[in-house]
Amino acid sequence: ASREGRELVFALGAEEVIDYAAPGPLPLASFDGMLDLVGAEQIGAFLPTLKPGAPVVSVAGPPEPRTATEDLGLGFIHRLVFAQFSYSLRLRLARGGHDYRMLFMRPNGADLALLVDLLKKGRLRVEIDGVFPGDR
Repeated sequence: ASREGRELVFALGAEEVIDYAAPGPLPLASFDGMLDLVGAEQIGAFLPTLKPGAPVVSVAGPPEPRTATEDLGLGFIHRLVFAQFSYSLRLRLARGGHDYRMLFMRPNGADLALLVDLLKKGRLRVEIDGVFPGDR
């Protein structure tokens, strides 16, 4: 999180927060997993912060072969293409024993109903960072 977002992240339940813009060394091997919301370029910088074997999930990184078949229902050719897109990242992560998955998100009525239920029960908190006009 940024320095400005640090308190919000703690309030949302984080036990530890890394200021991605702060100079200096990162904490070594202290995190059980990584959720990447920025992209594959940033994953490498944070690898030293992961415990051996910790999983890495990205919503912004390159798709890997399982995304083609398991998430999108595509065939062998797409699996090969996705394997090529993500090869260098997957290889780098595999050297540390890390499993990589690209989380492909799509709308799902049952999932949305679950979120509504969590909101009603007060177990999910929504933070609005900004409001933009519809023509943007």
